Amino acid sequence: MKYCRDYFGKHGFQRPKCLVKEVKPVNVGFLCEVADKLVEEGLAKVKNGVYVINVQDLGFNKLLGEGRVTKPMEILTPMTTQAAKEKVEAAGGRVVVVE
Repeated sequence: MKYCRDYFGKHGFQRPKCLVKEVKPVNVGFLCEVADKLVEEGLAKVKNGVYVINVQDLGFNKLLGEGRVTKPMEILTPMTTQAAKEKVEAAGGRVVVVE
């Protein structure tokens, strides 16, 4: 036991990496700040005064609710939190959950 302290005992189980989904989050406040820049770069659109942003096109897959939303936005995302959905809807937008 002096030289091999970790020989006995359990050391846990590691899930295969192909089964673990990597979460890449983005905050609604950040999207509101950069909405105009995204439209200029062609990563978002404006339809009837509403910014249409697809989060997957930006490299993210979850929408979080931190920050202030001052612009009406329609956000397409695979995952979202309840706080993010409420903030976007309060500003006159909506969140669409896509597969």
